[in-house]
Amino acid sequence: MGGEYTILGQNGATMTSALFWLLACFFNAVMDATENAPNFNESRLKNLPKNFWLKEVSWKYAPKLFGYKFDCWHIAKSCMILCFIFAVILFDLPLVKWQDWALYIAVAGIIWNGGFYVFYHLLFKVK
Repeated sequence: MGGEYTILGQNGATMTSALFWLLACFFNAVMDATENAPNFNESRLKNLPKNFWLKEVSWKYAPKLFGYKFDCWHIAKSCMILCFIFAVILFDLPLVKWQDWALYIAVAGIIWNGGFYVFYHLLFKVK
């Protein structure tokens, strides 16, 4: 009890870390799908209001608070950064040997690339 590591890490926090990592790639896919007209117009998002969703239009209309623009792209970027922070804070597997680092980096890369592919290409339908 307490202090033992499993595949999920200590108390399952590493699974939560991986979920935040996956959420970060979702928000990155949102950013890529809404950043320019070619991506936006071929995505499932194309029927949403451009004044909020399409970055190259929304920056003109986005309300600001202390210089921060409240449009889809900027909100998604902020959420992505927060997810990175939470993923790092909650990661609790031991990093003792170089093999630990290599494994965790490989797993993070697989989660990121696989998740991005699913969100960007399958969910948002951007080619």
